[in-house]
Amino acid sequence: MRELQGKKRTRSALYSWPVVAVLAFMVFLLARGAWGAWEKERYAERKAEESLRELAELEEREDELAGRVERLQTDRGKEEEIRKRYLVGKEGEGVIYITASASSSGERTAEEKSFLSPLFEWFR
Repeated sequence: MRELQGKKRTRSALYSWPVVAVLAFMVFLLARGAWGAWEKERYAERKAEESLRELAELEEREDELAGRVERLQTDRGKEEEIRKRYLVGKEGEGVIYITASASSSGERTAEEKSFLSPLFEWFR
């Protein structure tokens, strides 16, 4: 009988509100730690994805620059780059200027006519 009373006292002590509160607090702390670890893991995944994207962009840029360097190692590539950057030409080369021709008759094109043009032409 004393064994039953001892078990009853132990059970009532374990189910008392202070013990339950301490256990609930411990569960809360464990859950908070697990949540923090999960957030850090998600952050690390995002950073890894960003790093992979950046690596791919840098590799693409490296390929582009390697192509440009390869092109600049030829005489033709050097000449093209100098012409493009400094707007120069070789001796004896000329420049051709292309300008838009103005209509000599003074008529406007369809784009330049306003929606009132037919009315003005009717009064002429």
